[in-house]
Amino acid sequence: MHQTITEMTKSNKTLLIKIFVLAGLFLTFLIWLIPAFDISNYQNEIYCLDVLSSYNVQIVSLLFNYLGNDGMGEYRTFLLVDTFYLLIYGGLSFYTLRFLLANIGRLGNILKYLIWLPIVLMLADLTENSLIFVLLYQFSNINENLVQISSAVSTVKWFLAAVVVGSIICLIFYGILRYIFWKLKSQSTNLP
Repeated sequence: MHQTITEMTKSNKTLLIKIFVLAGLFLTFLIWLIPAFDISNYQNEIYCLDVLSSYNVQIVSLLFNYLGNDGMGEYRTFLLVDTFYLLIYGGLSFYTLRFLLANIGRLGNILKYLIWLPIVLMLADLTENSLIFVLLYQFSNINENLVQISSAVSTVKWFLAAVVVGSIICLIFYGILRYIFWKLKSQSTNLP
């Protein structure tokens, strides 16, 4: 017999509690903490490296010159806040995928390794933050190879983020359609 979301197991309840707590923390970071520590200047089109999908030495130099020594200290603080943020969005994505995969039948079993994508995403983001820290400490002598590596990691991070979010959206739609199908099927079998 298939399990539907309406049949709340203890495991489902635990996952949902984790998801709601992490979603609350995620929204807190997204709405309040990240903007409070963000060093970007959107009017002058100067962005912190974390929000760019790729960059080069000129972009890094422009940002670091704009920030100056005080601003680079603020950027380091932003990266520390971002490190907690990546743990929160990674956990939220992990538990959301785990919940969805546990409640979509055989497809969930086929796609069971998909839950590890948020962990890989978190590692990519952590690597990116570490590389940006190194760039901040080497401000006077920016290493072009390090910028290229950091930019490549940023590209991978944003690609993985798109795959994770896309997977969650697709699984939600699949779960809704699966639920509707089973509901209609059970109603048709109950007809005289």
